[in-house]
Amino acid sequence: MLKAQQANLVQQASNDLVNIRNIEIQYYVNFFSNIGIQSAFIAGYQLSTISQVERTGDNSILFSYAYWITSVISICCSLESLLVSL
Repeated sequence: MLKAQQANLVQQASNDLVNIRNIEIQYYVNFFSNIGIQSAFIAGYQLSTISQVERTGDNSILFSYAYWITSVISICCSLESLLVSL
C-alpha cells in the first residue's frame, strides 16, 4: 500500500512539474510573439515615413544623411527582431 502511495505521489509531482514547464513555455511564446508584432509595427511605420519624405535642397546634407542612415538602421533592427521572434 505504501509503495502504491509513493508511486502515486511521484507521478503527481512529475505532472505538476510538466504543468509548470508548460506554463513557462506559454509565457515565452507570448512574450516573443508580442515582440514580433511590435517590430512589425515599427518597421511598417518607418517604411511609410521614408516613402513619404521628400528630399529638398534647403536641408543640410549632414542632417539628411543622418536621417536616412538612422532610418535604415531602425528598419534593419525591426526586421531582425521580427525574424528572430518567429
